[in-house]
Amino acid sequence: MLMSILEFLVFKVAFHVLRVAWRDSLKHSREAARIKKHAAQLMAGRKPLSSTAFAATFFSPSERAIAAKIHEFLGEILIVDVTRVHPDDSLFGDLGVEQLDGMDLSYMEWRVKREWGVRIGPAWVFLRTVRDLVTYVWTGKDCHVGIGDGHDARGFSGPPGGR
Repeated sequence: MLMSILEFLVFKVAFHVLRVAWRDSLKHSREAARIKKHAAQLMAGRKPLSSTAFAATFFSPSERAIAAKIHEFLGEILIVDVTRVHPDDSLFGDLGVEQLDGMDLSYMEWRVKREWGVRIGPAWVFLRTVRDLVTYVWTGKDCHVGIGDGHDARGFSGPPGGR
């Protein structure tokens, strides 16, 4: 009797875990489809560009190496076609960064810190576009949001109302 109750509880827990995983997977796939559809509409008619061509087309010679590398990093985390990304595309709205599992920001921050030693931290609040991210990394300084007049060393303003 005790064994059948225990087996039933194990089955019940396993069933619940599988049901939650299936529901999350379905939600994830619907959100991914929405992001891909929005990006396809936004990027329709754009010429595909390699990371090198992306950097050469849209950035100054001094920013090109960083822009090309960030373009490559985006290719590792985005679910949309990175070859059609433009620098003024919104990281969060147009490209869907962080909308699926939240790990892509952590990964991107880790890659940027590893490659250039630049900490992004709270700067994600106001890094809206790919160009913002390239400019932020290019300046190469840590962000100190909320110090002084609410701007960091590069002139980016922090969240409204300071901290």
